[in-house]
Amino acid sequence: HYTNDHDLLAAQLSEMAQHARGEIWCGHPTWRHVGVRSIPYDKRVRGVSRVPGVLAWGGNSGYAAMNLALQFGAAQIVMLGFDQSAAAGAHWHGEHPDEYRKAFNWPMWSERFAEAARDYVRLGVDVVNCSRHTTLTCFARAAVEDVL
Repeated sequence: HYTNDHDLLAAQLSEMAQHARGEIWCGHPTWRHVGVRSIPYDKRVRGVSRVPGVLAWGGNSGYAAMNLALQFGAAQIVMLGFDQSAAAGAHWHGEHPDEYRKAFNWPMWSERFAEAARDYVRLGVDVVNCSRHTTLTCFARAAVEDVL
């Protein structure tokens, strides 16, 4: 479980800890909490970060989580829930509470994902977008059933 959203994580941590399988990670550069692994993101990094222990931010948690998978040595990344649009609602998992909502920057995110896609190709990492609905065109597409 990975997020850039430290404020939302802090509010939901006790419930997450009860149900999460595996570790909980946060990329916020300064936020720390007992039981949460930390790996800072860097907003200046474009594409993907190959610096151990530093993630490319990309503007959203999914982008940085993909970079974390790369840092763990993933040869394949399967994307789920990367709609990158509000057509089916703001999030695949429903709305965040009002106090944790952030502005969406779909054009910037799409641009950043395109930059990262080029890096993943250069690094030989197979990235497949299995999201049911998506505006991203920079990754190969497939049904999750066909990939797993």
